[in-house]
Amino acid sequence: MAFMAFKCAIDRGNGKYCSRSCARSAVPTKKRQDEESRFWHLVNKNGPIPAHCPELGPCWEWQARRSKQGYGQFSQINPKKSTVLAHRWIFQKRHGLLPWEIAVCHKCDNPSCIRDEHLFAGTRKDNKRDSIIKNRVPRGEDHWFSRYKKEDVIRIRSLKDEFTCRSLAEIFGGTPQAVRAIIKHAVWKHVKVPPPTPHQPELR
Repeated sequence: MAFMAFKCAIDRGNGKYCSRSCARSAVPTKKRQDEESRFWHLVNKNGPIPAHCPELGPCWEWQARRSKQGYGQFSQINPKKSTVLAHRWIFQKRHGLLPWEIAVCHKCDNPSCIRDEHLFAGTRKDNKRDSIIKNRVPRGEDHWFSRYKKEDVIRIRSLKDEFTCRSLAEIFGGTPQAVRAIIKHAVWKHVKVPPPTPHQPELR
């Protein structure tokens, strides 16, 4: 259906657009025009200098709302109103849009940093590997799903030849599947069972 407007509306300067959204896109408001200036108003450029790579210079830290992981959250308006990660938003402003499978990673290990020199693009797998290498992923007792302690894991592995997985699960809690994963080092890979101490004969 063709767009139609009344002549009186056209004479008044109205009726030029097919809808309000079309008009807003053609004549952006001041809030839309100043989106990037609004972004930089929420940034502190005197952040800490990364200890492991001081050559990068100080971090530019996001001062507004952050996620539970510490990443800045920015309410964008263009192309549509939504909440996005602040560092990803500014990175795409500088380097173009990225596909979903490409993440924006931090060289400085500061999740609230949005400085372009501190960011680099990589796959989700690269981002995960970088987090593990830099020991930023909670594991062991620090993981929120863990029900075992390090001492429990060592005892489970040391008793694997004496008890079944079902028996160990009854002793330490959990399920036989969880115990089997510990024994096979599918989880708690960073915990090593200390070698048995040699028996020392008693001196008489």
